Amino acid sequence: MVRQPNNGWRLILFVLMGIGILRLLIVNPVQVLVPLLIAGVVFYLYKFPPQWFLRWNIPSHSRSIRPRKKGRPTGNRFRGRRPTFRVIEGSKKQEQKTKTP
Repeated sequence: MVRQPNNGWRLILFVLMGIGILRLLIVNPVQVLVPLLIAGVVFYLYKFPPQWFLRWNIPSHSRSIRPRKKGRPTGNRFRGRRPTFRVIEGSKKQEQKTKTP
């Protein structure tokens, strides 16, 4: 395991950040708690959206579209028989076809 030389500085930096956040919470807790509360509410609503919000996002015109009939097949394999492949002879001479570059 290789030891990184910046571990000491990193530890000092995190300790000072923790002391600053703790001091901010003691001196003026509203300044920290309000943004945390707003971020928590947004995260909660993102993870567990209410039913009225889910219905609000559905476009209203999609309700007027009639659903498809179940008996009607979809997809490429149900379109019917494809025409057979035909080769149309060109006007080149036979010698030119067999010649390789």
